[in-house]
Amino acid sequence: MGISLMLLFFITTMVCVIMPSQTGAGYASSSFVWGDFQNLTGWESTGFVFLMGLLNGAYTIGTPDGVAHLCEEIPNPKKNIPLGILAQMTTGSISTFFFYIAILYAVTDLTAVFDTTIVALPLAAIYQQATRSTGGTFSLLLLFYIDTILNLPGGYITAGRMLWTLARDDATPFSPWIKHVSPRWRNPFNAQLVCGITVTVLGAIYVGNATAFTAFVGSFTIFTTWSYCSAILPHILSGRRHVTPGPFWMPPLVAYTLGGLACSYILVFNIIYMFPYVYPVDVATMNYACVMTGGCTILLTFWYIYLWKTGTYEGPKVRLDAQNDVMTGVPGIIKVFEQIWGTEDLITSFDGLNVSLPVNPKTGRTDISETSPWPHIDQNPRKVDRFELYQGIANMSPNGPSDGGLVVLAGSHHKHHKQHFDQIGGFRPEQDQGATENGYDYTAQDVAFYHAQGCKEVKICANAGDLILWDSRTIHWNASPVGEQIRFISYVCYCPRNMASEDELERKLEVFQARKGSTHWPNMNVIPADGTKHGALPCRPNGSVDTANRLRPFIEPEETPTVMRLVGVRD
Repeated sequence: MGISLMLLFFITTMVCVIMPSQTGAGYASSSFVWGDFQNLTGWESTGFVFLMGLLNGAYTIGTPDGVAHLCEEIPNPKKNIPLGILAQMTTGSISTFFFYIAILYAVTDLTAVFDTTIVALPLAAIYQQATRSTGGTFSLLLLFYIDTILNLPGGYITAGRMLWTLARDDATPFSPWIKHVSPRWRNPFNAQLVCGITVTVLGAIYVGNATAFTAFVGSFTIFTTWSYCSAILPHILSGRRHVTPGPFWMPPLVAYTLGGLACSYILVFNIIYMFPYVYPVDVATMNYACVMTGGCTILLTFWYIYLWKTGTYEGPKVRLDAQNDVMTGVPGIIKVFEQIWGTEDLITSFDGLNVSLPVNPKTGRTDISETSPWPHIDQNPRKVDRFELYQGIANMSPNGPSDGGLVVLAGSHHKHHKQHFDQIGGFRPEQDQGATENGYDYTAQDVAFYHAQGCKEVKICANAGDLILWDSRTIHWNASPVGEQIRFISYVCYCPRNMASEDELERKLEVFQARKGSTHWPNMNVIPADGTKHGALPCRPNGSVDTANRLRPFIEPEETPTVMRLVGVRD
Protein backbone atom coordinates (compact mmCIF):
# COMPACT_ATOMS: atom_id res chain seq x y z
CA MET A 1 0.00 0.00 0.00
CA GLY A 2 2.73 2.46 0.98
CA ILE A 3 4.72 1.69 -2.18
CA SER A 4 1.60 2.22 -4.33
CA LEU A 5 0.92 5.62 -2.74
CA MET A 6 4.53 6.74 -3.19
CA LEU A 7 4.38 5.58 -6.83
CA LEU A 8 1.28 7.71 -7.44
CA PHE A 9 3.05 10.67 -5.81
CA PHE A 10 6.11 10.15 -7.99
CA ILE A 11 4.07 9.96 -11.22
CA THR A 12 2.09 13.08 -10.36
CA THR A 13 5.18 15.07 -9.41
CA MET A 14 7.11 14.04 -12.53
CA VAL A 15 4.19 14.97 -14.80
CA CYS A 16 4.04 18.43 -13.20
CA VAL A 17 7.83 18.75 -13.61
CA ILE A 18 8.03 17.64 -17.26
CA MET A 19 4.82 18.78 -18.95
CA PRO A 20 5.31 22.59 -18.83
CA SER A 21 8.45 22.18 -20.98
CA GLN A 22 6.53 20.06 -23.51
CA THR A 23 3.46 22.27 -23.86
CA GLY A 24 5.40 25.43 -24.58
CA ALA A 25 3.86 27.25 -21.61
CA GLY A 26 7.12 27.19 -19.71
CA TYR A 27 7.68 27.45 -15.98
CA ALA A 28 7.06 30.09 -13.36
CA SER A 29 10.06 32.18 -12.44
CA SER A 30 12.27 31.21 -9.52
CA SER A 31 11.54 34.56 -7.91
CA PHE A 32 7.84 33.65 -7.95
CA VAL A 33 8.45 30.22 -6.40
CA TRP A 34 11.06 31.22 -3.83
CA GLY A 35 10.57 34.92 -3.19
CA ASP A 36 7.09 36.10 -4.09
CA PHE A 37 4.48 36.32 -1.31
CA GLN A 38 0.94 37.41 -2.07
CA ASN A 39 -1.46 38.36 0.70
CA LEU A 40 -4.98 38.13 -0.69
CA THR A 41 -6.68 37.55 2.67
CA GLY A 42 -7.40 41.14 3.65
CA TRP A 43 -5.32 40.88 6.84
CA GLU A 44 -2.75 43.67 7.06
CA SER A 45 0.01 41.69 8.78
CA THR A 46 1.95 39.60 6.27
CA GLY A 47 3.67 37.72 9.08
CA PHE A 48 0.33 36.77 10.61
CA VAL A 49 -0.93 35.54 7.24
CA PHE A 50 2.23 33.46 6.85
CA LEU A 51 1.61 31.82 10.22
CA MET A 52 -2.00 31.11 9.23
CA GLY A 53 -0.71 29.45 6.07
CA LEU A 54 1.21 26.89 8.09
CA LEU A 55 -2.12 25.11 8.58
CA ASN A 56 -1.69 23.63 5.09
CA GLY A 57 1.65 22.20 6.15
CA ALA A 58 0.06 20.71 9.25
CA TYR A 59 -2.41 18.85 7.04
CA THR A 60 0.14 17.59 4.52
CA ILE A 61 2.57 16.20 7.10
CA GLY A 62 -0.24 14.14 8.60
CA THR A 63 -0.75 12.87 12.11
CA PRO A 64 2.44 11.48 13.66
CA ASP A 65 0.34 9.46 16.12
CA GLY A 66 -0.86 7.28 13.21
CA VAL A 67 2.17 5.01 13.55
CA ALA A 68 1.57 4.73 17.30
CA HIS A 69 -1.61 2.74 16.61
CA LEU A 70 0.67 -0.11 15.50
CA CYS A 71 2.31 -0.44 18.92
CA GLU A 72 0.26 -3.55 19.70
CA GLU A 73 0.99 -5.11 16.31
CA ILE A 74 4.77 -5.08 16.03
CA PRO A 75 7.69 -6.42 18.08
CA ASN A 76 9.79 -4.10 20.24
CA PRO A 77 7.41 -1.11 19.93
CA LYS A 78 9.44 1.10 22.27
CA LYS A 79 12.12 1.21 19.58
CA ASN A 80 10.19 0.63 16.35
CA ILE A 81 7.37 3.12 16.98
CA PRO A 82 9.70 6.16 17.37
CA LEU A 83 11.56 5.01 14.25
CA GLY A 84 8.22 4.70 12.44
CA ILE A 85 7.22 8.23 13.47
CA LEU A 86 10.60 9.50 12.29
CA ALA A 87 10.14 7.74 8.94
CA GLN A 88 6.62 9.14 8.57
CA MET A 89 7.67 12.71 9.35
CA THR A 90 10.76 12.47 7.14
CA THR A 91 9.03 11.03 4.08
CA GLY A 92 6.03 13.33 4.57
CA SER A 93 8.20 16.44 4.80
CA ILE A 94 10.43 15.55 1.85
CA SER A 95 7.61 14.42 -0.46
CA THR A 96 5.49 17.47 0.39
CA PHE A 97 8.40 19.83 -0.18
CA PHE A 98 9.17 18.48 -3.67
CA PHE A 99 5.49 18.28 -4.63
CA TYR A 100 4.95 21.93 -3.70
CA ILE A 101 8.02 23.00 -5.69
CA ALA A 102 6.79 21.05 -8.73
CA ILE A 103 3.28 22.51 -8.76
CA LEU A 104 4.48 26.07 -8.03
CA TYR A 105 6.85 25.99 -11.01
CA ALA A 106 3.90 24.70 -13.09
CA VAL A 107 1.72 27.73 -12.19
CA THR A 108 2.11 30.54 -14.70
CA ASP A 109 -1.08 32.40 -13.82
CA LEU A 110 -1.86 32.43 -10.11
CA THR A 111 -4.88 34.68 -10.65
CA ALA A 112 -6.47 31.99 -12.82
CA VAL A 113 -6.05 29.51 -9.98
CA PHE A 114 -7.84 31.82 -7.54
CA ASP A 115 -10.56 32.61 -10.09
CA THR A 116 -11.18 28.99 -11.08
CA THR A 117 -14.77 27.77 -11.07
CA ILE A 118 -13.56 24.52 -9.46
CA VAL A 119 -13.75 26.11 -6.02
CA ALA A 120 -13.81 22.79 -4.17
CA LEU A 121 -10.45 21.71 -5.61
CA PRO A 122 -8.08 24.47 -6.82
CA LEU A 123 -5.51 21.74 -7.44
CA ALA A 124 -7.43 20.94 -10.62
CA ALA A 125 -6.69 24.41 -11.98
CA ILE A 126 -2.98 23.92 -11.21
CA TYR A 127 -2.96 20.56 -13.02
CA GLN A 128 -4.70 22.24 -15.94
CA GLN A 129 -1.95 24.84 -16.21
CA ALA A 130 0.75 22.18 -15.85
CA THR A 131 -0.59 19.93 -18.63
CA ARG A 132 -2.55 22.40 -20.80
CA SER A 133 -4.79 19.44 -21.48
CA THR A 134 -8.20 18.36 -20.27
CA GLY A 135 -7.15 14.73 -20.60
CA GLY A 136 -3.95 15.32 -18.67
CA THR A 137 -5.82 17.15 -15.94
CA PHE A 138 -8.35 14.33 -15.75
CA SER A 139 -5.57 11.72 -15.51
CA LEU A 140 -3.82 13.53 -12.65
CA LEU A 141 -7.12 14.00 -10.83
CA LEU A 142 -7.82 10.29 -11.36
CA LEU A 143 -4.52 9.48 -9.65
CA PHE A 144 -5.56 11.85 -6.85
CA TYR A 145 -8.87 9.99 -6.62
CA ILE A 146 -7.15 6.58 -6.57
CA ASP A 147 -4.83 7.84 -3.83
CA THR A 148 -7.90 8.87 -1.82
CA ILE A 149 -9.61 5.52 -2.41
CA LEU A 150 -6.52 3.64 -1.20
CA ASN A 151 -6.28 5.79 1.91
CA LEU A 152 -9.93 5.81 2.92
CA PRO A 153 -10.35 2.15 4.02
CA GLY A 154 -7.32 2.40 6.31
CA GLY A 155 -8.56 5.65 7.82
CA TYR A 156 -12.07 4.29 8.17
CA ILE A 157 -10.90 1.11 9.92
CA THR A 158 -8.56 3.12 12.14
CA ALA A 159 -11.46 5.33 13.21
CA GLY A 160 -13.53 2.27 14.02
CA ARG A 161 -10.72 0.69 16.03
CA MET A 162 -10.17 3.92 17.99
CA LEU A 163 -13.88 4.15 18.81
CA TRP A 164 -13.81 0.47 19.83
CA THR A 165 -10.79 1.17 22.08
CA LEU A 166 -12.61 4.03 23.82
CA ALA A 167 -15.69 1.85 24.24
CA ARG A 168 -13.60 -0.90 25.86
CA ASP A 169 -12.65 1.65 28.53
CA ASP A 170 -16.35 2.60 28.88
CA ALA A 171 -15.55 6.13 27.69
CA THR A 172 -18.36 6.33 25.12
CA PRO A 173 -22.15 6.28 25.31
CA PHE A 174 -23.60 2.79 24.79
CA SER A 175 -20.12 1.31 25.35
CA PRO A 176 -21.37 -2.28 26.01
CA TRP A 177 -22.94 -2.30 22.55
CA ILE A 178 -20.12 -0.47 20.75
CA LYS A 179 -17.30 -2.60 22.19
CA HIS A 180 -19.07 -5.85 21.27
CA VAL A 181 -17.16 -8.03 18.82
CA SER A 182 -19.48 -9.67 16.32
CA PRO A 183 -19.30 -13.48 16.46
CA ARG A 184 -20.50 -13.59 12.86
CA TRP A 185 -18.13 -11.04 11.33
CA ARG A 186 -15.39 -11.55 13.94
CA ASN A 187 -14.62 -7.84 14.24
CA PRO A 188 -15.95 -4.81 16.18
CA PHE A 189 -18.78 -4.45 13.70
CA ASN A 190 -20.88 -2.13 15.87
CA ALA A 191 -18.06 0.39 16.28
CA GLN A 192 -17.42 0.30 12.55
CA LEU A 193 -21.14 0.79 11.90
CA VAL A 194 -21.22 3.89 14.12
CA CYS A 195 -18.27 5.33 12.19
CA GLY A 196 -20.01 4.60 8.91
CA ILE A 197 -23.15 6.38 10.02
CA THR A 198 -21.12 9.34 11.32
CA VAL A 199 -19.22 9.68 8.03
CA THR A 200 -22.49 9.52 6.11
CA VAL A 201 -23.97 12.28 8.27
CA LEU A 202 -20.88 14.44 7.69
CA GLY A 203 -21.24 13.87 3.96
CA ALA A 204 -24.88 14.92 4.16
CA ILE A 205 -23.83 18.08 6.01
CA TYR A 206 -21.48 18.92 3.15
CA VAL A 207 -24.30 18.52 0.63
CA GLY A 208 -26.54 20.79 2.68
CA ASN A 209 -24.04 23.37 3.91
CA ALA A 210 -20.39 23.48 2.85
CA THR A 211 -19.57 26.05 5.54
CA ALA A 212 -20.75 23.75 8.33
CA PHE A 213 -18.75 20.87 6.85
CA THR A 214 -15.64 23.07 6.63
CA ALA A 215 -16.05 23.83 10.34
CA PHE A 216 -15.81 20.11 11.12
CA VAL A 217 -12.82 19.54 8.84
CA GLY A 218 -11.07 22.75 9.89
CA SER A 219 -11.00 21.67 13.52
CA PHE A 220 -9.18 18.42 12.72
CA THR A 221 -5.64 19.76 13.18
CA ILE A 222 -6.68 21.64 16.31
CA PHE A 223 -8.14 18.56 17.99
CA THR A 224 -5.22 16.30 17.10
CA THR A 225 -2.58 18.77 18.29
CA TRP A 226 -4.52 19.41 21.51
CA SER A 227 -4.37 15.66 22.13
CA TYR A 228 -0.58 15.77 21.70
CA CYS A 229 -0.34 18.66 24.14
CA SER A 230 -2.45 16.80 26.69
CA ALA A 231 0.08 13.94 26.50
CA ILE A 232 3.25 16.05 26.59
CA LEU A 233 2.44 18.83 29.06
CA PRO A 234 1.52 16.65 32.10
CA HIS A 235 4.82 14.78 31.81
CA ILE A 236 6.74 18.04 31.67
CA LEU A 237 4.96 19.34 34.76
CA SER A 238 5.49 16.06 36.63
CA GLY A 239 9.16 15.82 35.72
CA ARG A 240 8.55 12.68 33.64
CA ARG A 241 8.11 10.63 36.82
CA HIS A 242 5.50 8.42 35.17
CA VAL A 243 7.42 7.77 31.94
CA THR A 244 9.44 4.57 31.65
CA PRO A 245 12.85 5.30 30.02
CA GLY A 246 13.35 3.66 26.64
CA PRO A 247 15.96 3.47 23.87
CA PHE A 248 15.41 7.12 22.89
CA TRP A 249 15.27 8.59 26.39
CA MET A 250 16.23 12.27 26.19
CA PRO A 251 18.36 14.11 28.77
CA PRO A 252 16.23 16.45 30.91
CA LEU A 253 17.48 19.63 29.21
CA VAL A 254 16.68 18.30 25.74
CA ALA A 255 13.34 16.79 26.75
CA TYR A 256 12.00 19.84 28.57
CA THR A 257 13.22 22.19 25.83
CA LEU A 258 11.63 20.23 22.99
CA GLY A 259 8.49 19.47 24.99
CA GLY A 260 8.13 23.11 25.98
CA LEU A 261 8.56 24.27 22.37
CA ALA A 262 6.00 21.72 21.17
CA CYS A 263 3.41 22.77 23.75
CA SER A 264 4.06 26.47 23.06
CA TYR A 265 3.64 25.89 19.32
CA ILE A 266 0.36 24.05 19.89
CA LEU A 267 -1.05 26.66 22.25
CA VAL A 268 -0.12 29.63 20.03
CA PHE A 269 -0.86 28.20 16.61
CA ASN A 270 -4.16 26.61 17.56
CA ILE A 271 -5.39 30.09 18.47
CA ILE A 272 -4.12 31.42 15.12
CA TYR A 273 -5.84 28.58 13.26
CA MET A 274 -9.17 29.70 14.71
CA PHE A 275 -8.97 33.15 13.10
CA PRO A 276 -11.06 33.80 9.94
CA TYR A 277 -9.18 33.06 6.74
CA VAL A 278 -10.14 36.42 5.17
CA TYR A 279 -10.89 39.91 6.47
CA PRO A 280 -13.35 41.55 6.71
CA VAL A 281 -15.36 38.52 7.67
CA ASP A 282 -18.98 37.61 7.06
CA VAL A 283 -21.17 34.57 7.69
CA ALA A 284 -19.87 32.70 4.65
CA THR A 285 -16.14 33.36 5.29
CA MET A 286 -16.18 32.92 9.06
CA ASN A 287 -13.85 30.26 10.47
CA TYR A 288 -16.13 28.20 12.70
CA ALA A 289 -13.29 26.03 14.03
CA CYS A 290 -13.40 28.09 17.23
CA VAL A 291 -17.08 27.22 17.67
CA MET A 292 -16.43 23.53 16.97
CA THR A 293 -13.41 23.38 19.26
CA GLY A 294 -15.06 25.23 22.12
CA GLY A 295 -18.38 23.42 21.78
CA CYS A 296 -16.86 19.94 21.58
CA THR A 297 -14.52 20.70 24.49
CA ILE A 298 -17.44 21.79 26.68
CA LEU A 299 -19.54 18.74 25.74
CA LEU A 300 -16.66 16.34 26.32
CA THR A 301 -15.86 17.99 29.65
CA PHE A 302 -19.43 17.50 30.86
CA TRP A 303 -19.35 13.90 29.60
CA TYR A 304 -16.10 13.22 31.46
CA ILE A 305 -17.50 14.74 34.66
CA TYR A 306 -20.55 12.52 34.33
CA LEU A 307 -18.40 9.39 33.89
CA TRP A 308 -16.17 10.43 36.77
CA LYS A 309 -19.10 11.09 39.11
CA THR A 310 -20.78 7.79 38.24
CA GLY A 311 -17.51 5.85 38.49
CA THR A 312 -17.99 4.48 34.98
CA TYR A 313 -14.71 5.54 33.46
CA GLU A 314 -11.34 4.83 35.06
CA GLY A 315 -9.15 5.64 32.07
CA PRO A 316 -6.93 3.24 30.12
CA LYS A 317 -5.66 0.47 32.36
CA VAL A 318 -2.03 -0.54 32.29
CA ARG A 319 -2.00 -4.35 32.16
CA LEU A 320 1.73 -5.04 32.18
CA ASP A 321 4.70 -2.73 32.09
CA ALA A 322 6.58 -2.75 28.82
CA GLN A 323 9.73 -3.79 30.67
CA ASN A 324 8.06 -6.87 32.11
CA ASP A 325 9.73 -10.03 30.86
CA VAL A 326 6.38 -11.67 30.22
CA MET A 327 5.20 -8.84 27.96
CA THR A 328 8.59 -8.58 26.29
CA GLY A 329 8.63 -12.30 25.53
CA VAL A 330 5.15 -12.68 24.02
CA PRO A 331 6.02 -11.43 20.49
CA GLY A 332 9.06 -13.70 20.51
CA ILE A 333 6.97 -16.72 21.53
CA ILE A 334 4.51 -16.03 18.72
CA LYS A 335 7.40 -15.70 16.26
CA VAL A 336 8.68 -19.15 17.27
CA PHE A 337 5.29 -20.72 16.59
CA GLU A 338 5.06 -18.84 13.28
CA GLN A 339 8.40 -20.34 12.26
CA ILE A 340 7.64 -23.92 13.22
CA TRP A 341 4.17 -23.84 11.63
CA GLY A 342 5.31 -21.85 8.60
CA THR A 343 2.50 -19.27 8.83
CA GLU A 344 1.60 -16.06 10.65
CA ASP A 345 -2.12 -16.89 10.62
CA LEU A 346 -2.28 -18.44 14.11
CA ILE A 347 -4.82 -18.83 16.89
CA THR A 348 -4.05 -19.39 20.56
CA SER A 349 -5.25 -21.68 23.30
CA PHE A 350 -6.77 -20.14 26.42
CA ASP A 351 -4.38 -22.00 28.65
CA GLY A 352 -3.42 -21.39 32.24
CA LEU A 353 -0.58 -20.65 34.60
CA ASN A 354 1.20 -22.98 36.98
CA VAL A 355 2.44 -21.50 40.26
CA SER A 356 3.86 -24.25 42.47
CA LEU A 357 5.28 -23.50 45.91
CA PRO A 358 8.29 -25.55 47.07
CA VAL A 359 7.56 -28.61 49.19
CA ASN A 360 10.27 -29.21 51.82
CA PRO A 361 10.58 -29.09 55.63
CA LYS A 362 13.06 -26.18 55.76
CA THR A 363 11.99 -23.43 53.39
CA GLY A 364 8.85 -24.77 51.74
CA ARG A 365 5.41 -26.07 52.56
CA THR A 366 4.96 -28.99 54.91
CA ASP A 367 1.17 -29.23 54.77
CA ILE A 368 1.17 -30.83 51.31
CA SER A 369 3.12 -33.61 49.66
CA GLU A 370 4.94 -33.77 46.37
CA THR A 371 2.72 -34.60 43.43
CA SER A 372 3.06 -38.14 42.18
CA PRO A 373 4.09 -38.63 38.54
CA TRP A 374 1.10 -38.46 36.20
CA PRO A 375 2.38 -39.80 32.87
CA HIS A 376 0.07 -38.81 30.02
CA ILE A 377 -0.15 -37.48 26.51
CA ASP A 378 -2.33 -34.58 25.39
CA GLN A 379 -3.31 -36.09 22.06
CA ASN A 380 -6.01 -38.57 21.16
CA PRO A 381 -4.33 -42.00 21.28
CA ARG A 382 -6.28 -42.97 18.14
CA LYS A 383 -4.22 -40.41 16.22
CA VAL A 384 -0.74 -41.02 17.63
CA ASP A 385 0.46 -42.27 14.25
CA ARG A 386 0.77 -38.67 13.09
CA PHE A 387 1.92 -35.32 14.40
CA GLU A 388 -0.86 -32.88 15.34
CA LEU A 389 0.29 -30.22 17.79
CA TYR A 390 3.23 -28.51 19.50
CA GLN A 391 2.71 -27.83 23.20
CA GLY A 392 4.66 -25.15 25.00
CA ILE A 393 5.73 -23.76 28.35
CA ALA A 394 6.97 -20.21 28.84
CA ASN A 395 9.27 -20.20 31.87
CA MET A 396 8.95 -17.14 34.09
CA SER A 397 11.29 -18.25 36.86
CA PRO A 398 14.51 -20.30 36.98
CA ASN A 399 13.83 -24.01 36.78
CA GLY A 400 16.73 -26.12 38.03
CA PRO A 401 17.00 -29.82 38.93
CA SER A 402 15.21 -29.39 42.29
CA ASP A 403 12.77 -26.70 41.17
CA GLY A 404 10.16 -29.03 39.77
CA GLY A 405 8.81 -28.68 36.27
CA LEU A 406 8.37 -30.69 33.12
CA VAL A 407 9.50 -34.33 32.95
CA VAL A 408 9.34 -36.15 29.60
CA LEU A 409 9.94 -39.65 28.33
CA ALA A 410 12.35 -38.65 25.60
CA GLY A 411 11.52 -40.34 22.31
CA SER A 412 8.13 -41.65 23.45
CA HIS A 413 6.37 -39.74 20.68
CA HIS A 414 8.16 -41.77 18.03
CA LYS A 415 6.58 -45.04 16.76
CA HIS A 416 6.40 -46.75 20.18
CA HIS A 417 2.71 -45.97 20.86
CA LYS A 418 1.29 -48.37 18.28
CA GLN A 419 3.50 -51.19 19.54
CA HIS A 420 2.42 -50.50 23.13
CA PHE A 421 -1.31 -50.43 22.39
CA ASP A 422 -1.05 -53.56 20.24
CA GLN A 423 0.71 -55.31 23.12
CA ILE A 424 -1.93 -54.41 25.75
CA GLY A 425 -4.86 -55.04 23.41
CA GLY A 426 -6.00 -51.45 22.78
CA PHE A 427 -6.99 -48.53 24.94
CA ARG A 428 -7.88 -49.17 28.56
CA PRO A 429 -11.18 -47.37 29.36
CA GLU A 430 -10.01 -46.26 32.81
CA GLN A 431 -6.99 -44.52 31.24
CA ASP A 432 -8.59 -43.26 28.05
CA GLN A 433 -10.17 -39.79 28.22
CA GLY A 434 -12.63 -40.54 25.44
CA ALA A 435 -12.90 -41.08 21.73
CA THR A 436 -13.24 -37.33 21.07
CA GLU A 437 -10.85 -36.11 23.79
CA ASN A 438 -7.15 -35.39 23.48
CA GLY A 439 -5.60 -37.31 26.33
CA TYR A 440 -4.50 -40.69 27.62
CA ASP A 441 -3.02 -41.63 31.01
CA TYR A 442 -0.23 -44.16 31.51
CA THR A 443 0.50 -46.42 34.46
CA ALA A 444 3.89 -47.24 35.92
CA GLN A 445 3.77 -50.56 34.05
CA ASP A 446 3.11 -48.69 30.78
CA VAL A 447 6.06 -46.40 31.43
CA ALA A 448 8.27 -49.44 32.03
CA PHE A 449 7.49 -50.58 28.46
CA TYR A 450 8.77 -47.28 27.06
CA HIS A 451 11.87 -47.54 29.28
CA ALA A 452 12.54 -50.89 27.67
CA GLN A 453 12.37 -49.23 24.24
CA GLY A 454 15.15 -46.83 25.27
CA CYS A 455 13.02 -43.86 26.30
CA LYS A 456 14.60 -42.05 29.23
CA GLU A 457 13.03 -39.79 31.82
CA VAL A 458 14.39 -36.26 31.38
CA LYS A 459 13.71 -33.43 33.80
CA ILE A 460 13.73 -30.25 31.69
CA CYS A 461 15.76 -27.45 33.27
CA ALA A 462 15.38 -23.92 31.90
CA ASN A 463 15.99 -20.29 32.73
CA ALA A 464 13.46 -17.50 33.15
CA GLY A 465 12.34 -16.41 29.69
CA ASP A 466 13.00 -19.78 28.04
CA LEU A 467 10.40 -21.44 25.83
CA ILE A 468 9.98 -25.23 26.02
CA LEU A 469 8.21 -27.05 23.17
CA TRP A 470 7.31 -30.69 22.67
CA ASP A 471 5.26 -32.94 20.42
CA SER A 472 1.84 -33.56 22.01
CA ARG A 473 2.40 -37.31 21.57
CA THR A 474 5.28 -37.18 24.06
CA ILE A 475 4.55 -38.81 27.44
CA HIS A 476 5.15 -36.21 30.14
CA TRP A 477 4.18 -35.06 33.64
CA ASN A 478 5.15 -32.36 36.11
CA ALA A 479 7.30 -32.63 39.22
CA SER A 480 6.85 -30.54 42.36
CA PRO A 481 9.61 -28.08 43.34
CA VAL A 482 11.49 -29.31 46.42
CA GLY A 483 14.17 -26.60 46.64
CA GLU A 484 13.69 -22.92 47.41
CA GLN A 485 12.51 -21.65 43.99
CA ILE A 486 8.81 -21.20 43.21
CA ARG A 487 7.82 -22.71 39.89
CA PHE A 488 6.09 -20.08 37.75
CA ILE A 489 5.19 -20.93 34.17
CA SER A 490 2.56 -20.22 31.54
CA TYR A 491 1.26 -22.89 29.21
CA VAL A 492 1.33 -21.56 25.63
CA CYS A 493 0.09 -23.16 22.46
CA TYR A 494 -0.64 -21.77 19.00
CA CYS A 495 -1.73 -23.49 15.80
CA PRO A 496 -2.76 -22.41 12.29
CA ARG A 497 -6.22 -20.90 12.14
CA ASN A 498 -7.25 -23.23 9.32
CA MET A 499 -7.07 -26.17 11.74
CA ALA A 500 -10.31 -24.88 13.31
CA SER A 501 -13.73 -25.08 11.68
CA GLU A 502 -15.85 -21.95 11.26
CA ASP A 503 -18.18 -23.22 14.00
CA GLU A 504 -15.23 -23.71 16.37
CA LEU A 505 -13.93 -20.21 15.59
CA GLU A 506 -17.32 -18.71 16.35
CA ARG A 507 -17.49 -20.69 19.57
CA LYS A 508 -13.90 -19.67 20.39
CA LEU A 509 -14.87 -15.99 20.37
CA GLU A 510 -17.76 -16.72 22.72
CA VAL A 511 -15.41 -18.62 25.07
CA PHE A 512 -12.97 -15.72 25.05
CA GLN A 513 -15.68 -13.15 25.77
CA ALA A 514 -16.84 -15.34 28.67
CA ARG A 515 -13.19 -15.40 29.88
CA LYS A 516 -13.13 -19.19 30.13
CA GLY A 517 -10.00 -21.29 29.92
CA SER A 518 -9.40 -24.18 27.53
CA THR A 519 -7.08 -27.13 27.10
CA HIS A 520 -3.84 -26.93 25.13
CA TRP A 521 -5.66 -27.30 21.82
CA PRO A 522 -6.37 -23.87 20.24
CA ASN A 523 -8.65 -25.32 17.55
CA MET A 524 -10.92 -27.24 19.96
CA ASN A 525 -13.05 -25.51 22.55
CA VAL A 526 -12.72 -28.01 25.39
CA ILE A 527 -13.54 -26.01 28.51
CA PRO A 528 -12.44 -27.64 31.79
CA ALA A 529 -14.65 -25.34 33.88
CA ASP A 530 -17.70 -26.68 32.04
CA GLY A 531 -17.08 -30.10 33.51
CA THR A 532 -15.55 -31.68 30.42
CA LYS A 533 -12.42 -32.69 32.35
CA HIS A 534 -11.82 -33.66 35.97
CA GLY A 535 -10.21 -31.37 38.51
CA ALA A 536 -11.11 -28.24 36.60
CA LEU A 537 -12.33 -26.10 39.49
CA PRO A 538 -10.13 -25.02 42.42
CA CYS A 539 -11.14 -27.01 45.48
CA ARG A 540 -10.44 -26.90 49.20
CA PRO A 541 -8.81 -29.89 50.94
CA ASN A 542 -12.31 -31.17 51.87
CA GLY A 543 -13.26 -31.34 48.20
CA SER A 544 -15.55 -28.29 48.11
CA VAL A 545 -15.08 -25.62 45.44
CA ASP A 546 -12.97 -22.75 46.75
CA THR A 547 -15.16 -19.74 47.52
CA ALA A 548 -12.43 -17.49 46.11
CA ASN A 549 -12.96 -18.96 42.66
CA ARG A 550 -13.81 -16.24 40.13
CA LEU A 551 -15.73 -16.35 36.87
CA ARG A 552 -14.16 -13.12 35.55
CA PRO A 553 -10.61 -11.77 36.00
CA PHE A 554 -9.93 -8.86 38.34
CA ILE A 555 -8.53 -6.92 35.38
CA GLU A 556 -10.08 -7.60 32.01
CA PRO A 557 -7.60 -8.30 29.19
CA GLU A 558 -6.99 -5.68 26.53
CA GLU A 559 -8.87 -6.74 23.39
CA THR A 560 -6.17 -5.41 21.10
CA PRO A 561 -6.13 -6.23 17.35
CA THR A 562 -3.30 -8.71 17.96
CA VAL A 563 -5.23 -10.44 20.75
CA MET A 564 -8.40 -10.64 18.66
CA ARG A 565 -6.48 -12.10 15.72
CA LEU A 566 -5.14 -14.82 18.01
CA VAL A 567 -8.71 -15.44 19.16
CA GLY A 568 -9.53 -16.05 15.51
CA VAL A 569 -11.25 -12.77 14.64
CA ARG A 570 -10.58 -11.48 11.14
CA ASP A 571 -11.75 -8.24 9.53
